[in-house]
Amino acid sequence: AMASAKAPWRSLTRLWRRSIRARVVTSTVVLSALVIGLTGWALLDQVANGLATSRRVAVVAEARAGFEQAQAQLDASVESEPTAQSQTLTQMVDALTGASAGQRTHELVLEGPLAQGDAAAPLRSSSALEADTIPVDLSRRVEARSGVFWRFSTMPTEGGGSGPAVVVGSRLTAPGAGQTYAMYYLYSLRDQEQALALVRRALLVGGLAMVLMVGGVAWIVSRQVLNPVRLARRIAERFASGSLEQRMHVRGEDDIARLSTSFNQMAASLQSQIRRLENLSRLQQRFVSDVSHELRTPLTTVQMASELLYESRGKFDPGTARSAELLKRELDRFQDLLSDLLDLSRFDAAARATAARSICVSSRRAAPASKRL
Repeated sequence: AMASAKAPWRSLTRLWRRSIRARVVTSTVVLSALVIGLTGWALLDQVANGLATSRRVAVVAEARAGFEQAQAQLDASVESEPTAQSQTLTQMVDALTGASAGQRTHELVLEGPLAQGDAAAPLRSSSALEADTIPVDLSRRVEARSGVFWRFSTMPTEGGGSGPAVVVGSRLTAPGAGQTYAMYYLYSLRDQEQALALVRRALLVGGLAMVLMVGGVAWIVSRQVLNPVRLARRIAERFASGSLEQRMHVRGEDDIARLSTSFNQMAASLQSQIRRLENLSRLQQRFVSDVSHELRTPLTTVQMASELLYESRGKFDPGTARSAELLKRELDRFQDLLSDLLDLSRFDAAARATAARSICVSSRRAAPASKRL
């Protein structure tokens, strides 16, 4: 099981070591994916910031106008009784909310009246929003001083969940009742979130397509570069096996063409050297063969004469007899050398094949380095 699990890893490792194309394509795809991913992340962050900023500026301006309208209504109201004041606030919330629940572009929360040291409870809400819908830090800033304040937060959605939103708040004062209220506009960022999701999907699909295209381009380019190299390798293998006429095709004037030209020049030089060595070898073989055959006949004649002298050595004086013996022995040695030379010429001419045989080294002894004359 372990061997079968390691087999794919070994195949990938072998492919990585042996294939330049695999290394080039893999490195290109990984680096391009990294660059495209970082670029897409930066672009997506810029788009998200741009969408949020444009939406925030628009809703703050719209909420500011709503605060001014609400403050104008409170300034124009002269009711001081709680019931009349409550009806005025309810009408104001309905008027500022405007459309029905399904068509609203924002929600509105009115808290108050605010009392020093007491927690402000929601008084009116366009969609029965809870008090914890308003961020605590934003509520404290609105209650503490005048002005328009905003904060990114979340708000309930129709499906029962929550979504991103911009909450804008300001403090209002009712002169007739002498009370202070906190009003909040809640603007959903659902459209911006959907637009950002669309951009994210587009970047993801475009990034994957770009990585695949870059991988394809890397494959094609590496093929154009490596195919001549592989062709040179195959030609070199054929050249090494004896096909000395193999050459590369030269196309164009680029680096590959110059490589092909240099390879062909090297192959031509090697072929010339090999041919020259072959001619010298043939001349040597012919010389050895001619010399061995030319020496065989006179050597046979001289050996016959030495045999006669050797057999008649008893009739000679001791010095002449000794000379006949030495002549016989050296001619025998010369005959052996001539036989070896003939065998060598036959081996060079491939007329005789060599054969290996086993011998016992212990049964052999070294010949003496010198012989007595």
